[in-house]
Amino acid sequence: MTAYEIDNRAYAPDDAELPAALKRAHDGGMRPLCLCRPSSAKLPMVIEHRNAPIEAAPGRGANGSELFILRRMPGRGHEHAPSCKHYEAPEGLSGRAPHLGGAIRTDDDGAHHSLRLAFPLSHKQKAAALDEGGRSSDPIKIRKRFARLSLPGFMHHVLETAGLNTMHKGLHGKRSWNVMRGRILETMRTQATTRYRDLAAYSFAPRIFSLQHKDELFRDWRSIERKARTGKRSILLFAELKDIDATQPSNCQLTFKHLPQRSFALTQPVQKSFLDTLDRITGLMTGPRGTGHVIACAVIAVGEGDALSVLDIALTAATPHWIPFGSMAEYRLLSACDEQGRSYFKSLDYGQDAALASLVLTDTGDAGTAVFLIDEQPTDAQAGAIRAIEDKGIPVWCWDIAGGRPALPPRRSHASPSVQGTPDRPAR
Repeated sequence: MTAYEIDNRAYAPDDAELPAALKRAHDGGMRPLCLCRPSSAKLPMVIEHRNAPIEAAPGRGANGSELFILRRMPGRGHEHAPSCKHYEAPEGLSGRAPHLGGAIRTDDDGAHHSLRLAFPLSHKQKAAALDEGGRSSDPIKIRKRFARLSLPGFMHHVLETAGLNTMHKGLHGKRSWNVMRGRILETMRTQATTRYRDLAAYSFAPRIFSLQHKDELFRDWRSIERKARTGKRSILLFAELKDIDATQPSNCQLTFKHLPQRSFALTQPVQKSFLDTLDRITGLMTGPRGTGHVIACAVIAVGEGDALSVLDIALTAATPHWIPFGSMAEYRLLSACDEQGRSYFKSLDYGQDAALASLVLTDTGDAGTAVFLIDEQPTDAQAGAIRAIEDKGIPVWCWDIAGGRPALPPRRSHASPSVQGTPDRPAR
């Protein structure tokens, strides 16, 4: 567990005295230190100060209306241990890294994201022309300056920011759709674009359906429908795909779990790519893998009457523990990790064809272990990524997918951070 040092004393994240200590450090201009890597340098942190309602009890400051929240220093997330909540995976371990500073920008405390998106969020926008700034006569400069997240990239960004690509022994069997829903919607409150600062206001993830509460659940959806229609905005829907009716090729209809009262029409521009993606994912979800899930992120337009159209949609297959995967080899690797109760985070490619580690085991020491899937030998791109990761001091382990069941690297205990750098007083 991560611990923090403030004025020569260590605090656990759930220490009742931590909020008061953060206030003292904030007022006194002190920087707390993260002790996630006890065998190396302590990492300075940023204290975010917010005013909060009195009823916002979790993390409430000593005066009852202030929040003091620890954030990593900008640009130093990769220096934290992979098991630390403040860790930011470097290039080669996450598809996010190439987007940082371009399509994904963070504020000074690293807490909130400003995004450039390659898909429309209102009826007034056009997917082919979403420039939110000036123009250049040089197409290369335009592409570089206005690099944007596709919808699959946006979905991966939300899942990674919400920590929904991570797993450890204590989470096995405890991640339900309601947990997914809560983490996704909380994450959306920290996302914005230049045009829209309120992405959360038009984001929707349904609660688990029950007959007892079906009328209330339906009212939730109708409420955001009305809001979107009035504001001429699209809805960002996060849900589990349930079924597709393709009996009429010109009018494919989708349904999502926990939204059984509504069906959604695929628009012609996205229909072919959706069906191609669904065919690939269906191939991953047959047989014993039928207990998995298909997570969808869709841009929904609300038309006249009850008409609902899917303007864009991204899909990912997920394990029974809701971890995304992209191939049968990855599924075998994740299954082995889950059966052995291993801790890891799954690398997400953000819709790009990049040479990434499949996952990082976070229970093999302070630096973790990057796991690559290879076919006899690494490709040139994988070899380059492996060298770059090893240069950062991160061990690499390769599994030849042509072989049998992966024999994972052994666990290695982390040195306890709770007693590091606290000569004066014991940790609480």
